[in-house]
Amino acid sequence: MLLRAGKIEQNGRPVELYEDPANTFVARFIGTPPVNLLRLEAGRGGAVVAGTDGPVVLDGSYSSGVLGLRPEHLQLASEAGIRGGVDSVEYLGGDSLVSCRIGGQPVAVRVAGSAGLSRGDTVWIRWAPGAQHYFDGDGLRAPTHPRELATPLLA
Repeated sequence: MLLRAGKIEQNGRPVELYEDPANTFVARFIGTPPVNLLRLEAGRGGAVVAGTDGPVVLDGSYSSGVLGLRPEHLQLASEAGIRGGVDSVEYLGGDSLVSCRIGGQPVAVRVAGSAGLSRGDTVWIRWAPGAQHYFDGDGLRAPTHPRELATPLLA
């Protein structure tokens, strides 16, 4: 049971809270580094990460919410995905934590081994279909259905 100010935020096993968080508080509370929360806005053809021109990540009806992405569910690519800029790289031995910005919003990406990147490098960030969490404007988890999803950023 996860409490905040004496109120139950979500009840369940840690794996349930991690994989299916009820709201942004729960999503940020469990997991290290914490989940990335990216504001969405209306773009050409659907919802895009705020501050970018795309690609579209969800149907336009989701443009007032927040996209949640776990750092370990993200991948760096050479050209497909959402363009980001590298702020820093922290080598941790078995993996590296790459701190980026997408549309001015911070994003952490956990990659295996050494990343071989430096501050100022451009990267493309993508994820597998179903790896994202969607939260409405009030921070509550809202379901997404396959028909509402945009083209996956990683097949």
